Amino acid sequence: MNYTFRKSDRLFSGQSSLANPNNISTTFHRVSLNGHYRFSDELRLSAFVPWLEGVREERGAPDRRISGLGDITLLAQWSPWASEAEAHPLLSGLTLLSGIELPTGEDNDQPFTGNAAPSLFQLGNGTFNPKLGLSYGKSVDEWSFFGRVMATLPIGESDADLDPGSYLQTSLGTGYRLTDELTLQLSIDGTFRERDQLDGNDVHNTGSVTLAVSPAVSWKVNERLALDASANIPFFHDVRSTQLAPGTSFQIGARFKF
Repeated sequence: MNYTFRKSDRLFSGQSSLANPNNISTTFHRVSLNGHYRFSDELRLSAFVPWLEGVREERGAPDRRISGLGDITLLAQWSPWASEAEAHPLLSGLTLLSGIELPTGEDNDQPFTGNAAPSLFQLGNGTFNPKLGLSYGKSVDEWSFFGRVMATLPIGESDADLDPGSYLQTSLGTGYRLTDELTLQLSIDGTFRERDQLDGNDVHNTGSVTLAVSPAVSWKVNERLALDASANIPFFHDVRSTQLAPGTSFQIGARFKF
């Protein structure tokens, strides 16, 4: 289980930060219940069930609030050479990812919220979103190195006639095990979003590139329980039209092994 907090209050046009005289902002709280089941060394199935609460604020306008179940994600992770590390030392760290994001989160009948793109203030997209990707991890003594690429490819339109754009998420980082219980990580993350469409027309204030740095710490309390904390700090935005860009997010979580 983990909790995430994110507040977004900076307007961008292209790569330029703009003034925000009306103090437009969105704030999200997300609690996610995550489950993993390992069938073998090669195959693991995961489920992610999020609950979201959000508020959009703007000077001179009433607050807009949303609350409820978000889009549930089911993910299969297959590591073909995981049990053959000695025979295939390089390939043993490769994992293929495949899954789907289900339209369990309510999508707004009117997705526009001024300069806040639909993807920033929705409980869900209202569409089935297949996911494909791969990850790679390798440990050398106390150091670990990892990378991940995941593409999300929405199918069709929501009930509000919104066709969400595809997007690609990437991560590249390293970790260092200070002790048997304490590990530090640092990664560079990228999100690349295509424009959404509404009624077959491009939504101009959608489509963006965001790069962020993510420090994280993990503490293994005992053989069953581990605690995690991380932040995602954007340092580069390149957006279409004028958008409220994603702000820094903070996450804390707990993992329990049955």
